[in-house]
Amino acid sequence: MAGEIHDGLGQAFTGILLQLGALELLLADRSAQERALLETARDLAREGLTEARRSAHALRPQALEQMDLAAALQRMTEQMSTDPSTSLTFQLHGAPCPLRPDVADQLLRIGQEALTNALHHGQASAIAVTLTFTPAALRLCVTDDGRGFAFDSLHMKAGFGLTGMRERAIQIGAALELTSEPGRGTRVEVTWRFPPGAPRVER
Repeated sequence: MAGEIHDGLGQAFTGILLQLGALELLLADRSAQERALLETARDLAREGLTEARRSAHALRPQALEQMDLAAALQRMTEQMSTDPSTSLTFQLHGAPCPLRPDVADQLLRIGQEALTNALHHGQASAIAVTLTFTPAALRLCVTDDGRGFAFDSLHMKAGFGLTGMRERAIQIGAALELTSEPGRGTRVEVTWRFPPGAPRVER
């Protein structure tokens, strides 16, 4: 959505401003009232461009503007670990490498959704968030020892936010797997493979 706002509305407002600038040159000898109307239109277009940029920026997790995915996940688990009856841990395996912004964004959102569900619905005593880097891929797992649910329950899957997590995974070409069983906890695992030969740059 942030990309659509930036590339769609942002570019549209930029084009309007360019056209209004050209129109201003053509109307240089027109009346003060006509020039004032043109300037008002330019002001509105500038405000629209500013708002589009602000909205696009706000849609990106603020944590990822300041740190990488591993650090953002660790901070998230620390911030959400408020119930002393639930053990919440984060583990990193392998050496982190820079990720494309969209990949980091969607993985963080998936982890956040899975962790929130485990805390609010799982009734778990232990929740583990694990991020693993290998030469070929990275894997994010959120597991809990909570009550779980019957996977064939459409109501439970909808409430768990599975559709949203799957859509986020699809957007970045990742594979998401959810396993759960009544009384035996839940596991959310998303795997994203590094594109062959693709530059691994974050910005």
